[in-house]
Amino acid sequence: MTDRLIEELKARVVSGKRLTMLGVADMPKPFQPATKTEIAHAEQRLGVHFPTIFRRVYGEVGNGGFGPGYGMIGLITGHQDEGSIISHYEFDTGVLWENWRWPHGRVRLAHWGCSIWSCVDLTTEAAPVLRFDPNGFIESSEDTRDEGLEPSESLEQFFVAEKDGFGDWLSDWLNGTLKF
Repeated sequence: MTDRLIEELKARVVSGKRLTMLGVADMPKPFQPATKTEIAHAEQRLGVHFPTIFRRVYGEVGNGGFGPGYGMIGLITGHQDEGSIISHYEFDTGVLWENWRWPHGRVRLAHWGCSIWSCVDLTTEAAPVLRFDPNGFIESSEDTRDEGLEPSESLEQFFVAEKDGFGDWLSDWLNGTLKF
């Protein structure tokens, strides 16, 4: 499946046909693939070894600018949506969530708007994709984003499984069957 998926993604990117699900008119052209050096640097900064399919998509197809939502964001450079994968991860594991624990190796991948993101768990070879949607809690909280949560609690309550694997998620996007 991996080789076929990579070839189908490359063909879609080259065609320029419907590169994202949202914001089609505003999207830049997809970015060139990430270099081996950039991939290694991103792995080092995230403290993970990228799953094969993730490494191949970013290293052979492009460094973001295509895919679900407003398009996948780049590793360090590449397509930016309020930042890159690395800058979002460093922000998410920093002081914003001082009382919450952002999961290790789970990174923002594609923005859907309204603080909703598709994220990928890079700590397993399957690389499951999860949707992060904090809106229900934020809307119900009057004072602060972390009201009522203890430092030992996690953000898991805001994640919902989208797909069991990154490759399946991209395949569904290519086939027009990915559900939001």
